[in-house]
Amino acid sequence: MAVQAKLRPKDVSAYSNRANARAESGDHKGAIAERTAALKMDPNGVLSLFIYNDRGLSYLALGNPKSAIAKR
Repeated sequence: MAVQAKLRPKDVSAYSNRANARAESGDHKGAIAERTAALKMDPNGVLSLFIYNDRGLSYLALGNPKSAIAKR
């Protein structure tokens, strides 16, 4: 996944995939950072709804419900 992000640095799906891997391994802070970077590139794109949702789940996993429900 890191190779994919290096080859296509503006590919939102690469950031999303890497964020999913980080979240699955328990690195929710890293997942939030990856998802935030993806959303900065394309906040209204096809994947944005899923990325916002998954970022919220990572915030919940860290015990931060206010950030989980924030609009942006």
